[in-house]
Amino acid sequence: MRLTEREFENLKISHAGTVAQKRLARGVRLNYPEAIALISAQCLELIRDGNHSLTDIQQQAKKILGKNMVLNGVPQMIKEINIEATFPDGVKVVIIRNPICTDMGDLELALYGSFLPIPSIDLFQKANDSESGSHPGEIFLKDAQPIMINGDRDSIFITVTNESTELISIGSHFHFVEANRHLAFDRTLAYGMRLNIPAGDILTFNPGEQKEAPIIPIGGQRIIHGGNGLFDGPVNDENLKKNQKNLRKNNFLHVDEKNSLEKVNRRSTKYTIPRELYLVRYGPTIGDRILLGDTNLVVQIEADLTTYGEECTFGLGKVLREGMGQASNTRNDIALDTVITNVVIIDAVIGIIKADVGIKDGVIAGVGKAGNPQTMSGVTAGMVIGVGTEVIQGESLILTAGAIDACAYFTSPDVVTEALMSGVTTMFGGGTGMNGSVTMSTPGPNHIKYMIQSTDDYPMNFGFYGKGNTSKAEGLSKELEDQIVAGAIGLRLDERWGATPSAIDTCLRVAEYHDISVHADLDSLREAYSAPDSISMFRDRVVLIPCTETAAARNNFFELLQQPNVIITSCNNKAAVYRQPGENQKQFAIEDFLHDIGAISIISSSSQVTQSRF
Repeated sequence: MRLTEREFENLKISHAGTVAQKRLARGVRLNYPEAIALISAQCLELIRDGNHSLTDIQQQAKKILGKNMVLNGVPQMIKEINIEATFPDGVKVVIIRNPICTDMGDLELALYGSFLPIPSIDLFQKANDSESGSHPGEIFLKDAQPIMINGDRDSIFITVTNESTELISIGSHFHFVEANRHLAFDRTLAYGMRLNIPAGDILTFNPGEQKEAPIIPIGGQRIIHGGNGLFDGPVNDENLKKNQKNLRKNNFLHVDEKNSLEKVNRRSTKYTIPRELYLVRYGPTIGDRILLGDTNLVVQIEADLTTYGEECTFGLGKVLREGMGQASNTRNDIALDTVITNVVIIDAVIGIIKADVGIKDGVIAGVGKAGNPQTMSGVTAGMVIGVGTEVIQGESLILTAGAIDACAYFTSPDVVTEALMSGVTTMFGGGTGMNGSVTMSTPGPNHIKYMIQSTDDYPMNFGFYGKGNTSKAEGLSKELEDQIVAGAIGLRLDERWGATPSAIDTCLRVAEYHDISVHADLDSLREAYSAPDSISMFRDRVVLIPCTETAAARNNFFELLQQPNVIITSCNNKAAVYRQPGENQKQFAIEDFLHDIGAISIISSSSQVTQSRF
């Protein structure tokens, strides 16, 4: 077979859809990926039949699954499905919005082509009746009060007539004086003004239509760039008089309003947006609460650093265009490389806020209000959007720090993908591949060098522990220092290499001198020391100890937990080997409780460790 990448992807969808069909036929309600897979696979099958149009597929897709046939919250999570498929007349993209919109779908259509038995509808109805409540990621609005935009500026109305035979649309942040030459209005009155409508909205003028448009002064430094180039430069009387000749020269319609002074004095009412609509367009704002996934955790936005009416939006007629939300004549060394707009941030330091996030030279350069200081007020210093700035739309998304896995075993590249999918962006650990000793250390300078080189292409921050098991009565161990010079971020004392008091003391001496961490086992065999001896041999030096592996097995576990220099971490890979049946559950339950109260603050994966090695 010679298949394209798209055809390979369709095979994956078909296989996943088949799995979902089998579960549905057993009366199992589908989860998020299963629901998407089944709808997509069935659409592909219907398209392959060759007797359905694109419109037919869109209509049939909404009948496949109902709310009773999927888990609670799945319909709200699946807002849109896009399917690329080959119709008899060519390749098309099928866009299905709100695909799960009925209470009970069509089971025959959902299982079409599978030859599986049709389950009883009662199975799904009973399951649905037993569930109620919120759905994952649900947002609870603070109140029903509308949100006022551009509240710090007064708006006036200007009469505009479309003298052309075409529909003309003007975006919220377009310099109104530069508008289409076939629009007849008082351009002197519109100088330095823009529309007073929600950020990213457009106001349309039908052919021959006359209407009053609300306009407000632009903000910031009040500099006009772009458009038709009629009034380029700072907004002032001198530039207005100097550039008025450009209107006549370029045949732009201009009508002096008879009651201009009256128009200026007649203030319009402030523009407000329903809070529900604001949520859809720009995401939640201050006071709104968000349910985190399918947990019972709810967070509330404490501050909104964006400006109502000046939100950064991207797209046709939106804010982030040249001379509007994007600054002109701004060099790339000043402008941001990337901006994430209108995103909810959950951070241990700055709290739970909504803001724009600027990225420059690979690091976060600012959190606040991004945009064009030439036309916008309140743009955070260092967060200018220029021609070299990429935009990531963060509306309805949460931005938070990536997790750190403090105890990872590097036995396969697959661990990186799994870590990224779970939100881990930094991995500390060790290993040399599948056939190594698997003791969470990368021993020796050469192995450290090779591991650093082999992980360069992965989008993950790596830190490698060198092997710390050696003894030296006095001074610093050179073989341990060699590993630190080679790039090790810390040292690992695994008891399978010998975790005697001498080895622990030697390793801690080197770590204290070079200010690095030590991840140490305690001797489970108790060959060289007993529980009461463990604390004294640390001599107030900082050490990380895995919890259920070794620390929790000792009689002085809670005494260890209280030491300011001892950091207990969760690392459970060897627990099943050293415990009697039933003891694991007790130790894990204790560990869970200690995490809940904050006594243990570090959790790690011990990923891909086979217990048969111990």
